[in-house]
Amino acid sequence: QVKDVLTSSTMTSQHQVVLARLTQLDAGQDAVEELRSLKEEKSAQQKVQAIVGLMEASSRAREHRARLQADVETKRMIVKIAREVSEKLHDMSTSIIEVAMIDQDRRAVEELEEWYKNTRAELEDGLSTLAEVAARTDQEVNDVVQRSIEELERLSCETITMWTRLV
Repeated sequence: QVKDVLTSSTMTSQHQVVLARLTQLDAGQDAVEELRSLKEEKSAQQKVQAIVGLMEASSRAREHRARLQADVETKRMIVKIAREVSEKLHDMSTSIIEVAMIDQDRRAVEELEEWYKNTRAELEDGLSTLAEVAARTDQEVNDVVQRSIEELERLSCETITMWTRLV
């Protein structure tokens, strides 16, 4: 249609320039619309990619939280067991002290009381160490647990040794 107008003999050169510019503007407007459409399409793709990325991150976060929760439950169980062992050692030490007091062996009682204070402090340190492992990796947890088990075994042996010395 514009070509028809441009080729018409009744058009002045000024009209032809104006129509040529209008044609350029129309082409420019079409280009702008096409760019806008592409931009919207790209924006939609970016939104989809962002949503997929968020879903993947959320999935990884859930998996990580589940692993951490399992670790926390394991660590809580370890701390519970260590506390039970500590209470049993406390009960055993109390029994040893009671036996020593019956025998009126004051030196043995003082020695046992001193040993018990030290043992209790060591156990409390071990328990706090176990509680601190919540932020550590599995290998570190295993190492701490192994050391704690060895320490509790050592303390149990000391308790038995003290018991046999007094009995």
